[in-house]
Amino acid sequence: MMATFSKHLDLNYTLNLMEKLISFKSNPDLGYRTSGSAAEVAAGDFLHDEMKRIGLKNVHKDPVVVDNFEFKRGRHFLQNAQRKYEKSFAVEFPSKMFGGR
Repeated sequence: MMATFSKHLDLNYTLNLMEKLISFKSNPDLGYRTSGSAAEVAAGDFLHDEMKRIGLKNVHKDPVVVDNFEFKRGRHFLQNAQRKYEKSFAVEFPSKMFGGR
């Protein structure tokens, strides 16, 4: 059964879809996509549109309330006798409600 299923897979399409999804990041330095972030909304919009584009029926997004965390900028220090480390960053904690389509 698995052989029958796997011969219908388009691995190039799957790889391209995965690469597109990982391009939606909350923070380019850290490379992740957090819950409720603009990057998560963009990834969801992309998947919604892609599912419709490939012909899936009854595709919709449901509204949901989420707490989100978007890492923006701030500052972090570590220092000892040998070296000093400093990194700037920021953080936002707004709650949002995302509408469905």
